[in-house]
Amino acid sequence: MQNVFDSGKVPYEAAPIPKRRSFDESIMFYLLVVKDVLIVLLIGIPMLVLKLITNLLPGSDKNVAGQLALVTGGGNGIGREIALELARKKCNIAIADVDCEAGENTVKECVSFGVKAKFFEADVGDSDEVISLRGRIEKEMGFVDILVNNAGLMPLLSMREGTAREIERIVHTNFFSNIWTCRVFVGGMIERKKGHIVCIASASSIHVMPRASIYTATKCGIAGLMGAFEEELRGEGYGFIKFTTVYPYFVSTRKDLMEALNLRFPAITAKETASATVQALLRNQKDVAVPSYLFFLSKFSKIFTAEVQQLIRDRIFREQPKKIAGQLALVTGGGNGLGKSIAIRLAKEGCNVAVVDVDLPAAERVAGDIKSFGIKSKAYKVDVSNFEEVKTLSQDVEEDLGAVDILVNNAGIMPVVSLMEGSPRDIEKILSVNLTSHFWTVRVFFESMIRRRKGHIVAISSLAGLDAAGRAVAYSASKFGVRGFMDALREEIRLNGNSGEIFTTTVFPYFISTRKDLMDKMKNASLLQRYPPLIPDDAADIADLVREVLVKEYIPRIQL
Repeated sequence: MQNVFDSGKVPYEAAPIPKRRSFDESIMFYLLVVKDVLIVLLIGIPMLVLKLITNLLPGSDKNVAGQLALVTGGGNGIGREIALELARKKCNIAIADVDCEAGENTVKECVSFGVKAKFFEADVGDSDEVISLRGRIEKEMGFVDILVNNAGLMPLLSMREGTAREIERIVHTNFFSNIWTCRVFVGGMIERKKGHIVCIASASSIHVMPRASIYTATKCGIAGLMGAFEEELRGEGYGFIKFTTVYPYFVSTRKDLMEALNLRFPAITAKETASATVQALLRNQKDVAVPSYLFFLSKFSKIFTAEVQQLIRDRIFREQPKKIAGQLALVTGGGNGLGKSIAIRLAKEGCNVAVVDVDLPAAERVAGDIKSFGIKSKAYKVDVSNFEEVKTLSQDVEEDLGAVDILVNNAGIMPVVSLMEGSPRDIEKILSVNLTSHFWTVRVFFESMIRRRKGHIVAISSLAGLDAAGRAVAYSASKFGVRGFMDALREEIRLNGNSGEIFTTTVFPYFISTRKDLMDKMKNASLLQRYPPLIPDDAADIADLVREVLVKEYIPRIQL
């Protein structure tokens, strides 16, 4: 397994530039792709028809009587109702929660249905406590057959509110907890050749929620995690483990939260959500929205332009090229690969550039290249996953170069790590660099943009942030999180009245040929089986995206 803590500290060895296909090779390549598309249509259309017929006929639910379900956050709200609904199906219940009194009360209610039930105090955002939890459950109740990841926090916290500790608490409870429980309990499911994992995401995963940017990012991350982990297990021959992701609309739980939201459409109840969740579990449904029309509305709205989507939000939910020469751009991870290409491209457009990287010699070389264009530039050694270092960076850049106009969050690491590989520290490092760093840089540089009423924030996500990549579960989940973070941030900017002043762009590039060791690992993991990787220059034209104020860009555009 790749050592994620060596990233940026070992000498950078550029991968060979991918060989361009000859005309004959290109023709043969596209013929093979067309052949595979025809095979998919030939096999897929009958499968689709069969699925439609099956959905119209009365379905038979699977029997979960006697099985053991673990429900995290089962003391209150949705978790409590799911536990009771499963207990009615004669499923034994293990409740994990930090609220001991509520957890014990849920257990008493479950026992009244004639099943075994027990409460376990645990903070599932802590990997060590989850490991301990598994030992206690197996010793006292047996092996977990159904894992329901429900624990979560939903503070109404905008991007600029809350302390770093509060944000980390939200991310650990809402997102990391799902990783820890899946890692810890899936082993037993594989051994017994059966299991079902359920995760409660949110409607904000498919229709982003302003004024809750951090919450939305964690819930989008869950969607990416579930998709990538399912593909990983299926590819390893463990397709018998089933997955269900639930996307509920706002659930009427806490009184203060409902009053603060002031929703136009009525909130749903925890009981409705639990009923839909258990029904989806019993029928092995992969995704379920509550209410069910949410998926349709989301897909429908996304066929329109960003401006029309905003109009839909304003009226139904009620919730231009520009010059960049002379502006200051800050590029994280700007010392090598894609970040280097972005920094140089912006400099060629006349932008002054702050080059930020943990690899200071590389960043200094890039800054030197930029200065040769007659442009101001300086290199900074910073770990952008560290909030204190980012705050110091802001002060240093302002003193040296001025206020940042264009923030390009490019820093990232991509170890080829399956869910079961790596220590908790490894996983936390990946997510901190790839996702949490976006929170810190945006929070720190956003204030100045608002004060000056101008700015553009660019985030480099990935194809893996659109289409989950097995054998790169943590990476894929982090890039889904970036996607959700940027969607929610854009809505928060709009609600704050800064839509025409501060802009956002999310870029979804295909895999890019950067480090040779990484390319070799990706080939070995079958992540580059068909399509060759891009070169950094193919994905570096951020200047055009900023000028045209594009909300999203797919590279290559055929991905769309």
